[in-house]
Formats: sequence, structure tokens, C-alpha cells
Amino acid sequence: MRRQCSKLLRQHSYRAVVMTVGPFTPLIDFHKLKEQHPDNYFILDYRDPWSYRHDQVSRTSKRSLMEMEARAVAAADAVWVTTQEHKEAYALLFPGIAEKIYVLTNGFDPEDFPEIATVKRNTNQWIAVHPGSLFGERFDTLLMLVWGLVKTDSPILKEKFRIHVYTSSQLLTRKIPRELAEAFDHYVVSKEAISPSEMMSVLATAKFGLTLDISEHHLTIPSKTFDYIGLGIKLILLGPDGAIPNEIKEAGHYVAPINDDSISSLLQKIVAQETGGEPLEKNAHLIKKYGLNNLQQELLRLLPE
Repeated sequence: MRRQCSKLLRQHSYRAVVMTVGPFTPLIDFHKLKEQHPDNYFILDYRDPWSYRHDQVSRTSKRSLMEMEARAVAAADAVWVTTQEHKEAYALLFPGIAEKIYVLTNGFDPEDFPEIATVKRNTNQWIAVHPGSLFGERFDTLLMLVWGLVKTDSPILKEKFRIHVYTSSQLLTRKIPRELAEAFDHYVVSKEAISPSEMMSVLATAKFGLTLDISEHHLTIPSKTFDYIGLGIKLILLGPDGAIPNEIKEAGHYVAPINDDSISSLLQKIVAQETGGEPLEKNAHLIKKYGLNNLQQELLRLLPE
């Protein structure tokens, strides 16, 4: 990859070179690429922190990965991350780069969406749609949500609320406790994966978009969250606290940390507000902030003159 990049840089004059990670293997030799092309402006664009992968390797390998990452971020002219929490964490982890870390959030492209005005939303059923696979601890978060539904024991949730998971892989049903199996089958429906355009149409008719995160991923927000914002559907976000989740919550969406009491309280809030027909009135500023047009302007401001 480094040879291909060098070839392109010799053939063309670029204002800046943006290297988006993960995958993270390009970081291994990135400092060498910068040494070969010192006059080029290089940006490391993190969509996820490399540290999310460190638990999958041995302690020795983790130390080696951190040394590689330290060389890479030191060589970069700028480092982009998606949240303020990620910026602050990397400023502490790599103190020498604090002044060159900038936040460029994820967002959504309105052109990905169907003509929402022509789509009729299903209000009879409270369908919460989750696109994509649920591996490991994300599946555990789903189980906690189902436990919350059992504990809340709401007649209207029993009647109306369902979770549709669109996935190309089987759900980890072996992890379902025996005493939860009946409730899981009642509330959770596994559906086959569909194309991105078909998924947008499904989401446009759904009552909720569902984001299931894990507690350790406190530096990022799953990207589908922003599609829900753009579609104007109410969001159910179970994940760590942070500036963006708090902003989403203040806009009228349903947000809770991953623990039993918080999830139960959130479900009670959903029953109270949805049966009262409370509209989503404060989403407009999120649509403007996280829409592609605004993010493009933010990106241009971060590029060198």
C-alpha cells in the first residue's frame, strides 16, 4: 500500500492526503510514507480508535500496537476523530499531538434516503429497527433490553413493541437464558439482511431506530445513529454517556446507559410519551448539524490553505 501511495504522490499534486482508519494496518508503515513525502500534508482520519481492537491481542502485542500508533500519530500533520471524548482520550494517550487533533463527526447523506414525504409510517406497531449484526456484547445489550421489557411488564409494550434485527448472521441464541427465551421470541424478530436502499425504506416506516452499543465504546457513536436522525425517526440509544448522546437526548430521543435500572426507566418513559403522542420537535438542529452539507464545510475548514 505504501508503494502505491508513493507512486500516486509522485504523479499528482494533492492538497492533502486523508488516510481513513480502520482498517488499521496502514498505520504500521505510515511514518515511513511521511518520511518519503515530507512536504505532503497527511491526515489520519479515525472513524474508530485502534484501542477498540487491543483487547483481542496479547499484552505484548498490545504494547507493540501502541508503539506503532504513537509513531503514526506523531508523523501525521493532523488527526481527525469523531467525538470530543476521542479527542480528549488521545490527547492524554499521546500528549505530543494534542494541538493537532480535531473533531469531524460522522453524519448522514440526505441523498441516501427515500422520499420520506411519500412514505407512511406505521403507528399501529412500535417497531424498533436494528440494521446489522449483533456480535458479542452488543447482543448482551439486546438481552438487557428484553430483560427491561419483562421487568416493566407493560401491556402496551407487550402488544405493540417489537425489535426487528436485520442481519446476515444468526443471532447468538445460545446466550439467551432459559427464563428469558419466551420473552425474547415475543419481542425480537430476526430478519434477513437487505440492501442499504431497502433498509432506508424500512427505517422510514419504522417507529424507532435502535442503536445498541457497549459500555467500553465510550469514544464513538455507531454511525447508523445519524441515519436515524436524518430520517426524522425517534431513536432508542443504549450506550455510554457522552456529549453527542446527551445532545440527542435533549432533542427528544430516548437515550440511556447500559444498566438495568436505566433501561427500565427508559421503557417507562417511552410508554408515557408515546401514548401521549409527544412529537419529535427538536430534531431539526441535529439534522442541520449532522447533514452532509454542514460536515463538508467542516471538513474544508480543517484542510490546509
